[in-house]
Amino acid sequence: MHALLIVARDWALGIVASTLLRRANLRDFGHRKPKGTYSKGRWEGDALVVETRGLNGKQWLDHGGLPASDKLTVTERFRRPSFGRLEIDITINDPTYYTKPWTATTNLRAMPDTELFEFICNENEKSTPHMGPHIK
Repeated sequence: MHALLIVARDWALGIVASTLLRRANLRDFGHRKPKGTYSKGRWEGDALVVETRGLNGKQWLDHGGLPASDKLTVTERFRRPSFGRLEIDITINDPTYYTKPWTATTNLRAMPDTELFEFICNENEKSTPHMGPHIK
C-alpha cells in the first residue's frame, strides 16, 4: 500500500493507496460548521489526528461492502514511529450499523526504489496484482 502525507501550517493532504485523497483543515472552524463532508486535523503529541464527518452514507468501508451511514465519523491517527515507517490507526464510529467504535491499524514503510502505480478502473489497470490476494 502506498501513502503520502503532506503537512503544512494550516492543512494536511493525505493520499493512501492511490484511492483516498483528502485535505484536512488544521485551523479552527470557529462557530460555523462546514457543509458537506469535511476533515479537521489536530496534533496530539507526535500524532496527526484527522476526523472526517458529514459523509452521505452512500459509501462502503471496504471492497467487501461493509456499510456506513450518514452518521459515520472516521478518525485517523497518523504517526511515524521510526524513519521510513508510517502507522495509521483508523477508527470507525457509526451508531447506525455498529454497536461500538472499532479500529483498524495499517503499517506502511517507505519503498524509495519502487514505482507508484496509478489505479484505473478499466481493462488496462495494472496495479491490481500488487494490491494483495483478495483484490480482483
